[in-house]
Amino acid sequence: MNVSARQAAGATLLSGVTSGTSYGQLVVSGNATVPSGASVGLTSLGYAFAAGQRYIVIDAAGTGTYNEGSLHYSAAGYTGSITAQNVSTGDHSDLVVTLSTPTSGPIRDERDFPVPRLRRKPRVGIEVP
Repeated sequence: MNVSARQAAGATLLSGVTSGTSYGQLVVSGNATVPSGASVGLTSLGYAFAAGQRYIVIDAAGTGTYNEGSLHYSAAGYTGSITAQNVSTGDHSDLVVTLSTPTSGPIRDERDFPVPRLRRKPRVGIEVP
């Protein structure tokens, strides 16, 4: 039996994670499609997410049309950035979600410090006899 899967626009595919290697994965024996604007989420089942972790959320034996650049990603309790890509492995097409560190810009110190005042040196009168 060849099964294809198509997620509805605006729907959320949620994967439960219990460890870095034990997590929910949608395995499709045919083609898989995730439309633009849909959401993919990771939820912790007693596990702390960390930057650098990768999860194969969908493993399609056929063609994977994931629109990964226009999906909404989340991982419960994780504050870093989340990206995804369509990765081909042999004859499979996988949607791989990666947890990354937040991007940061220049650090600006916006504290208000008093402006130092210039002090004049006192005049010292020296007389030479």
